[in-house]
Amino acid sequence: MSRVTHFSRGYVKIRISGKFPERFINLCLSKRIPLWKLVQRNNHIELFTTVAGFKRIRPILKTTECSVKIINKQGLPFILDRMLHYKWLFGCLVLLILLGIWGSMYIWSISINAPANYDTTEIERVLSETGLVKGVLRSRVDPRSISKAIQAEFSEIRWADIRVTGIKADVTIELRPNNADGTLTTGDIVALRDGYLEELIVLDGTALARSGNTITKGQVIVEGKVYSNNLYLHNVAARALIKTSTWYYGNGLASAEYTELQQTGNRSVQFLWKAQGKEGHLYGQRNNYDLYTLQEVSYPLRWRNISTTVEVVKRVYIEQRAVIKELNEEQVKEKAQQAALAAALTQIGPISSPVEISYKYIDLGTMMYVEAILKAYEDITYFSIHQR
Repeated sequence: MSRVTHFSRGYVKIRISGKFPERFINLCLSKRIPLWKLVQRNNHIELFTTVAGFKRIRPILKTTECSVKIINKQGLPFILDRMLHYKWLFGCLVLLILLGIWGSMYIWSISINAPANYDTTEIERVLSETGLVKGVLRSRVDPRSISKAIQAEFSEIRWADIRVTGIKADVTIELRPNNADGTLTTGDIVALRDGYLEELIVLDGTALARSGNTITKGQVIVEGKVYSNNLYLHNVAARALIKTSTWYYGNGLASAEYTELQQTGNRSVQFLWKAQGKEGHLYGQRNNYDLYTLQEVSYPLRWRNISTTVEVVKRVYIEQRAVIKELNEEQVKEKAQQAALAAALTQIGPISSPVEISYKYIDLGTMMYVEAILKAYEDITYFSIHQR
C-alpha cells in the first residue's frame, strides 16, 4: 500500500513483547495483516500496522502469549479526531475554505497590458460597459465579445486578448503598425485561384465566406472592414487563420504498342585524333549503324611548352534495333496514369501538400487517355491593399 493510502486510512506504531514475538509476526503475515518497518529491540519488536490490521491482531496475541502497546497514532482519521476536540478551530477552518471557494468565483484584479504611452482610459471605459469590472462573477465574463467590442471601438487596435485566470483578468492590446505618413495599411484577403475553404478563423475584418465553402479566383474571403449592427465603422488590415485546398489537373496518353530499342550485340571501335576543333580517323571501323548508342573516351596528349592539346579519342558504336511491343490493358492504363500524375505534380508549388488523388479514364481503342485530379492543401490567398 502507498503512503497516501496509509495516511488516509490511518496507522499505528506498536510494541510487541512476550514469549513468542517471532511466531506472532509469522501468524500476522499468514493472515495478510500489513506490517512494515519492523525493528528488533532487546526484548520486544516495534512495527507499524494499519488501523484495520491492529483490530485483527488481538486473537493472535492470545495464541502467542504476547502483549501490545500503542506508541503513537498517525494519519488523517486521528488528525480529524484531534481537531474535533477544538470545534471552534475546525469551524473557522471550514469557513475559511468556503470563503476561499466563494471568492475564487469572482474577478478581483484587472490588468491592462498596452504599448508604452498609450492611454488606456478609454479601454477601461469599454471594459466597464461590457461587464468586466472588479467583483464581477467569472461566469458572466465573455472574453470574445469584449475583444470584439474593443476592436470595433478603436481602429488603431489590431487585436485584444482577454484571459481570465483565477481571480485575475489580463487584457493585452496590440496596435496596428503605421506607415511612414502615419496612415494605416488596410486591405482584404482574396482568393488567388479556385479552391475549397477548409477552415476560417477571422482575427481582423469581416468574413464573407464560411468554412466548407467553395471559393473562386478573385473572391474576397475576409473583407478589411469592421461593422457594428450592420453599420460601417472603419477599415482594417484583414487578418485570419485560413486553411485552403485546391485542385491540379494533369493529362496522360498511352498506346498499347510502343517501340523498344534493344542491343543486337554488334559493335565497332574507332580511334580518332582531335586538335583545335578538328578531328581525323586513325584506326578502326567507321560507324555504319542506323541505330546505335555511343561511348566515348578521350586521352589528351600534351607536350612541354606547346599550348595546343591533341587528343586521341576512342569511340565505341553499339548497334541497336527497334522492336515493337504490346502492353496489356492494365499496363496501358498504368502508363497513362503515371504520365497524368507526373503532369499534375509539376504544377504544384513546394509548400503544397497533396492529400487526395483521383483519376478519370477514357478508352480510345488502342490508346488510353487519363486525367489525374490532385487535391492539395495550399495557401491560395493573398492580401489586397485598399486603393485610396
